[in-house]
Amino acid sequence: MVRTVHPEWDDIQVREEVARIKGDAPPTVEVGGALGALAGNGPPAADDADQDAEEPPAEE
Repeated sequence: MVRTVHPEWDDIQVREEVARIKGDAPPTVEVGGALGALAGNGPPAADDADQDAEEPPAEE
């Protein structure tokens, strides 16, 4: 992308700009399992998984 914006720059200038851009980027945030679950990411909840399973016979 840097080369597209600045086609006249040499490789060193492009590398310096890419390093500057990466340095300016905010740190990544780990959202954890709770937010991922709200978004529908991850395994199904325990009560959702049991809905399709047959119930075992009752013991007498």
